[in-house]
Amino acid sequence: GAVEVTADGGLSAPLLFGSVVIGMVVVNREDATEWEDMAVRLLNNVARTLAVAAALDQKQQVASVLQAEQLRRVMSESLHQVKNPLTALRTFGKLLLRRLDQHDTVNRELAKDIIIQRSASQPLPLDTAPH
Repeated sequence: GAVEVTADGGLSAPLLFGSVVIGMVVVNREDATEWEDMAVRLLNNVARTLAVAAALDQKQQVASVLQAEQLRRVMSESLHQVKNPLTALRTFGKLLLRRLDQHDTVNRELAKDIIIQRSASQPLPLDTAPH
């Protein structure tokens, strides 16, 4: 990126990442004296450094978003995998309760406990899995 003198006597330098302009650095000063070559080179170096820093920051932000989305997806899938067997257990408990003889109190109590224990585990936290 080439440093240019602005209309008001300041300096401007594009923040380039590859061939993409991602910003500008503009420097002004109160007096109208000419800029020394050292100041121009320094501004050029600052602009390159800021461009790299901005690109790395943006890359880190994108990586964080992707990582959070991946974690959400894994948690959702894991919770779904846990929820399915628990739901099946409750359903089997209800079916068992219907089929057991009314006088089979021991097994009826076990079936009721299965249903109660499953119901006590709801709702599953962070359960965002599709149903």
